[in-house]
Amino acid sequence: MDHEYAGIQGIDSYIDKSIKLAYGADNEFYKNGQIAGAQSISGTGAIRVGLEFLSNFYPTKGADVLIPNPTWPIHRTISEKAGFKWHNLRYYDSKTKSLDFKGLQEDLDKAKNDDIVIFHVCAHNPTGIDPTPE
Repeated sequence: MDHEYAGIQGIDSYIDKSIKLAYGADNEFYKNGQIAGAQSISGTGAIRVGLEFLSNFYPTKGADVLIPNPTWPIHRTISEKAGFKWHNLRYYDSKTKSLDFKGLQEDLDKAKNDDIVIFHVCAHNPTGIDPTPE
């Protein structure tokens, strides 16, 4: 925009639009200014910031992090560095080269209610497989 560095939290207008997209402009907590956000560089950076935050403030100690398989190995390392145990979630079926929806459902059903789940928002990396309504 103006070739200056963004503030440490990121670009405020981008963060605000992201929060509106995620929660809706009519969300009570959004309207009351009770949702905070920060911008990060890359998915790995976002996972690091998110898990460090959760490590410090998540009310359920002993929660595990569930990570889609496959993913980048650094995602598991970040979970460990933030103090979490991690488990793979079935996500990709290499035989059909598609989403392992049944396996994903089964793994989520077995998860503890307070576990933390990491999903790639779009274009699951490294597979490129995204869930569809079908």
